[in-house]
Parts: sequence; structure tokens; C-alpha cells
Amino acid sequence: MTIGKRVKDILSVRGMPSKLGDTTDVDKDTWNNIKFGKQKANEEHIEAMCDALPAFKMWIGCGMSKPEHGQYSPEVREPGKVYLNEDKPTKE
Repeated sequence: MTIGKRVKDILSVRGMPSKLGDTTDVDKDTWNNIKFGKQKANEEHIEAMCDALPAFKMWIGCGMSKPEHGQYSPEVREPGKVYLNEDKPTKE
């Protein structure tokens, strides 16, 4: 799976484009454009997503998870939930 696909997987979580738009320097419309394939994620977008989702940095960047080191994939960390800045869970 490519980085672009992993970024889109994160963006497919309900409400995630809006939440990332509120917590990063990338606006909601850009996140939605990436989600729907109208735009490709660039380095700035990937860095912003990784900063907002620190527990998923390794998975976003290289597709690996290491739960023993606090690095998860959406499948390993309670399926269907992604944590924004490690606060409340977001259900799909």
C-alpha cells in the first residue's frame, strides 16, 4: 500500500478532513480534495497529518506498526477508530 493510499484511508474516517482542517495548517477543502483524488498529498500534507496523528506516524510513512512503541495502524488500534492528537476516539 502506498503512502497516498494510507493518507486516503485516514481521511476516510468520518469527519477527519474537518478535524484535520481545524488542527493543521492545511484547510478542510484540501483534505477533502486529497480524499476524493482531486489532488495528491504532498510533503506538507503528510507532515501535517503525522503531526496531528502521532500514534500513526510510522504507519502513514512506511506502512508498519509497532504497538509496543506506541505506533499503530488503524487495524491494530481498535478497528474503526483513529485518534487525533491522542484525544477522543473518532468512529468511522
